[in-house]
Amino acid sequence: MRGGRRLYSALCGLLVAVHGGVSYAASGSSPVSPTDARLALEAGAESFRWREFDDDGLRLLTEQGPRFVLGASLGNFLHANSGPIFEMRLGSRLGEIDYDGQDNNGRFVGTVSDYSSWFGEVNGGYRFPDFVKGVTIDLFGGVGLDDWRREINGGVNSIQQSVAGFTEEYGVAYLRYGLGISLHGASPGGYIQLGFRRPQTVSEQVRIQGQSIDLSPGESASGFVSYQVALGAPRAEGAAGSYIKFYYAGYRFSKSEIEQIGSSQVWQPRSEADTLGVVLGFHY
Repeated sequence: MRGGRRLYSALCGLLVAVHGGVSYAASGSSPVSPTDARLALEAGAESFRWREFDDDGLRLLTEQGPRFVLGASLGNFLHANSGPIFEMRLGSRLGEIDYDGQDNNGRFVGTVSDYSSWFGEVNGGYRFPDFVKGVTIDLFGGVGLDDWRREINGGVNSIQQSVAGFTEEYGVAYLRYGLGISLHGASPGGYIQLGFRRPQTVSEQVRIQGQSIDLSPGESASGFVSYQVALGAPRAEGAAGSYIKFYYAGYRFSKSEIEQIGSSQVWQPRSEADTLGVVLGFHY
């Protein structure tokens, strides 16, 4: 992934560290069994919105629509004892969404954009003893890589002129940190995460009219929140079973530097991405 080298060594180091966490203490001096690490597979859909703004804050375009998501994770967030926690995640997204924008002359253009992406995260932290009976608090941090391809199809503007499409490829390496709340004393129980992620590198490659140019949008922190709850009858801690998870995550990018292509200037305007999703999963 373009732009990910600054976090590559940190990602590898954290992978080694959390792998070791499977065999260390989870509560006091009690060892964590390898069975405390659970594999989960999940699938679902999300509502995605991408917006761009000019220097005066006026909206230039909106992309909005559904994307489908597949993912897998390995971690020990299910256990109720205090101690080290970790999670490794990998997944992909795919979708065709509506594009409402404008051409270089400010005329409206309506078309569709095709999105395809993959993402990976490694998170590690610590679960403290019960804050109140049945409720534990986690502190965690992690690193992530997010790579996506945005193919904006050609269309027709408001005066029926053809407008050519173009392709953008983004690569984001980010830090992630936050708070977790485990409701293991409830039935069926649930898990809440909330926090921030901050891009460390953002790369963008634009391909238009047979030419390619690299841009670097600015990095800003954005929030995330998720709520996961088990489905069906109450079950033993860590037992296999299905769950549903609702989540929100955002990105905020400031305007890139202006680059030259021939006689034209190219830049990425200030951009915002917002994702609301729901997935069904199964823990093994």
